Order: sequence, then C-alpha cells, then structure tokens
Amino acid sequence: MPTCVAPGDYLMRVELIALHGAENLGGAQFYMECAQIRVTGDGTNKGSNFVSFPGA
Repeated sequence: MPTCVAPGDYLMRVELIALHGAENLGGAQFYMECAQIRVTGDGTNKGSNFVSFPGA
C-alpha cells in the first residue's frame, strides 16, 4: 500500500491472471480477491476513483 494513502477503512480488490495454461484457447485463469483493510498513518491522498459505501 502506498504511504500517501489517507487513513481509513478500504475494500481493496486484487486481480491475478494465471497464464500457465494460456497456450490453449481459454486456458488463462482469472482469480479475483477482495480484502477489507484499515490504513493508518499520515497520508493525505484520498484518490479520485474511489466508491463510497455509506453505512457499510
């Protein structure tokens, strides 16, 4: 996590594309994971493409 990220609670989505079977049509494998994280520190960047989940 970059140190410039503002403190707060975030839902981070990570995507992985496994290409070990990609020599065959449709062989690439896609894995998506989410993690709920709490950032602490003194970063100030809140970004511009975040989504809010009020009450969550």
